[in-house]
This record gives sequence, structure tokens and C-alpha cells, in this order.
Amino acid sequence: MSDPVDILKNENWKNVYSSPGTGNAMPHMLVHHKVRDFGKWKPFFDRDEGNRKAHGSKGAELFQNTDDPTDVFLLFEFDSVENAKKFSMSGELKKTMEEAGVVGAPHIHLLKEVRKSKA
Repeated sequence: MSDPVDILKNENWKNVYSSPGTGNAMPHMLVHHKVRDFGKWKPFFDRDEGNRKAHGSKGAELFQNTDDPTDVFLLFEFDSVENAKKFSMSGELKKTMEEAGVVGAPHIHLLKEVRKSKA
């Protein structure tokens, strides 16, 4: 697995948050990675809530690929881009990912909300 501490130097890091946000929109971080076993991985994710909150996470949505439950997507909302980056580079996150069975390097994208649609 690639070292999440080096994620900013990794081509998997895509900083889409390149200009000021619109209004009071919070930055989001989209993470995509594979896990060996979702049932084993999920309790690690649940236990890491305190670490996420300490790094400014305001919550997350968890998704699985409909055809492959080991293909996981997470959409986090953070209080700042800086805190999202710090979280993605934290040693505690790296350790948790390794223990939880994340396979390969995560793909991480920082996003800014442009518009919400009603449909």
C-alpha cells in the first residue's frame, strides 16, 4: 500500500479545491479505495470517528460499488481544506487503513460544492 503520508506527492491526490468556495459551502473529500473484506474494514472505519472529528470532519457518507462490495467510496465534509489534507496525511489514518485491510493506494479528491440541484 502506498504511504498516505506521502499522498500529496502521489498522483492519486487530486486537489480540485483550487479556488474559493461558493458562499459558506464546506469542502468535501472523496476517497475511493479497495478493501480485502468489507465486513472486517467497516468496524475500523466506525472506530476512527474520533480521529476524523479531531481533524475537522463534519460527517461522511459511505458507498459501495453495486457490483463489488470491496470497492468503497467515502464522501467526507470538512471544516477546512487544510484539515482535510492533515487528516489524509495522519499517521493514525495510515495505521488504521493498514490494519483494516485497505488494498493499494487510496484515490483522494478535494472538492468544493458548486451547486445543489433539486433533482
